Amino acid sequence: MIEFSIDGKEVSGQEGWTILEVAKSHGIDIPTLCYHPAVEPYGGCRLCVVEVDDGCRSRVVVSCIYPIRQGIKVLTSSDRVDNVRRWIVQLLLDEGPGSVQLQQLAKTYGVKPSRFKAAGKGQLC
Repeated sequence: MIEFSIDGKEVSGQEGWTILEVAKSHGIDIPTLCYHPAVEPYGGCRLCVVEVDDGCRSRVVVSCIYPIRQGIKVLTSSDRVDNVRRWIVQLLLDEGPGSVQLQQLAKTYGVKPSRFKAAGKGQLC
């Protein structure tokens, strides 16, 4: 078993598991849109970002595709993580303003409707 911490809580998981899988198995919430256990994770929505400190540096990674490693420290919420999520929610909300799930995420992260309008469907640059 690989041992590390998420938000200060000591957790463990099997070799090959991702941060998101371990978090879910320990009841730790990380927001997602594109994740489903029946589908191979690909990190498409980027909403599941977390901050990982490996002892040498700290960086923001996509938790559904980032493999766990011994001794890392994971934060599911930090200034860096929340800022990245706000940007992601803003971009997604611009494309799908009618989505109830996106509206809830916008409320959670304090995202206001954009003053810019997304290009119509099928429009090219």
